[in-house]
Amino acid sequence: MKEKYKVITSEKNQLITNVIHAIDKNVIKIYNRGLAEYGLTMQQSLVILYIGNTDKEKVYQIDLERYLGLRNPTVTSMIKNLIANDYVYRIKDEADGRYYHLHLTDKSLAVKDNLARVIYEINHKIESQLTEEEFTTLSFLLNKVSEIAKAELSEDQDISQ
Repeated sequence: MKEKYKVITSEKNQLITNVIHAIDKNVIKIYNRGLAEYGLTMQQSLVILYIGNTDKEKVYQIDLERYLGLRNPTVTSMIKNLIANDYVYRIKDEADGRYYHLHLTDKSLAVKDNLARVIYEINHKIESQLTEEEFTTLSFLLNKVSEIAKAELSEDQDISQ
C-alpha cells in the first residue's frame, strides 16, 4: 500500500474525523454527568429546551429530528422515554390525526432553567480554557469541516437520485 493511503491511527497523527468524534463523545459524557441529577441526558435536555424555548406554536417530532440532526427511530425512542418519565406529553393534531405535537409537563417546566444553566456552565468552562483567538479559529475550522462534510453528503444524494 502506498504510504499516502495508509490510515494513520497513532496518537501522534490521528485522522481529523477520529479527533472530532472523540471530542464529541467526551464532551457529551461531561454534559451527561452534569445533567445526571435530573435523570436526563444532554439530548433529552436539548429536547426539553427546544420545546420550551421555541417560537413555534406546535412542536412536532420532525422539528426535533431536524434540530438535533437525528433520525426518526432515535427521536421516537427519546420522546417515549421523556413521556414515560413525565417530562413531555403529546396531543393529537386536530388538523391531521396522524401527527402529535409535543408539550412540556410541569415536571420539565420546573427543571428547564436548571438544565439550561448546567449546559451553559459546562460550555463556558470549556470555552474559557481557550483564548478568544483560539476559540474563533476553532469555530471557523470546525464549521469549515462541517460544510465540507455537508457538501460531500449533498453530492452523494445528487448521485443517488
